[in-house]
Amino acid sequence: SLAESARNNWITGYLARALSDCDAAVTLAKEVRHPDSLAFAWLFHAWIHGYRRDWHHAVASSETGLTTARQSGCVQTLAWNGCVHGWAIGHVGDPTSGEAEIAAAVEASKGIMGHVALPQFSAMMAEVLLVRGDLMAAETCLTQAMDFEHSRDDGYFAAEVRRLSGVCLGRLGRTDEAKAAVAELLR
Repeated sequence: SLAESARNNWITGYLARALSDCDAAVTLAKEVRHPDSLAFAWLFHAWIHGYRRDWHHAVASSETGLTTARQSGCVQTLAWNGCVHGWAIGHVGDPTSGEAEIAAAVEASKGIMGHVALPQFSAMMAEVLLVRGDLMAAETCLTQAMDFEHSRDDGYFAAEVRRLSGVCLGRLGRTDEAKAAVAELLR
């Protein structure tokens, strides 16, 4: 609950609260000694540090999450930590490896019905593609995320997808479409 609360705080703009909840989630999961809960807490810890653009901390947290999930056989949290780790390493200077890691982790997650966070992972992939300068692939990724959201009537991560779409379209020189994507955030 603390880890999920952290993500909800992030989405609603409370980054300091989000970080506090993540720290508390890791502390509690260590005390409880439940490996999947701990891998899940490290996942959110890495996400929140990434959202704060603290990429080196995000890499470290996701590596700890990967190790915890791998050692305890927590397949879903292993895949999700892999997505976040790829996103983070894509931002610290290795976007090609980051892209490959996210792609492999998303496929692993899909294989076990882990579609729940797919728009979020698609946005992370798009962000790494933007870092790499592959604007067309980033646009394709964001379009797929929007299609997925619409097909499931799931707008939980829509604001971030629209924000990144605006960034991508702006970099492509499609200013009117970029403005429309950003204007959709205000609706």
